[in-house]
Amino acid sequence: MAKTFKKIALAAAVALSFTAAPAVAQTVEESILAQLSEQGFEQFDVRRTLLGRIQIVARGNGLIRELVFNPVTGEILRDYWRDDDGKGVVPRLVSPNASLDDDDDDDDD
Repeated sequence: MAKTFKKIALAAAVALSFTAAPAVAQTVEESILAQLSEQGFEQFDVRRTLLGRIQIVARGNGLIRELVFNPVTGEILRDYWRDDDGKGVVPRLVSPNASLDDDDDDDDD
């Protein structure tokens, strides 16, 4: 009887771990939405694309920003922004060699 109970408990634990797996995609989405909110974006349109990716269109600070990412891996596939008035914004590339601290001092003494 005790062995049967242990098997049932183990099966229930395994089943719960599989049902909790989709929550990871929500965590990525919530993280991106929180970061956009911290950057001053206030209005969000979130939808799933035909390929199962998540598209977020955010508005705020005079900008419209579109992000598309894979909800399984968290990989950002598109990050595009433009002025809210329809005028284009000159693209700014992020330097892979830039330090993560906000130190703009380029002195190499």
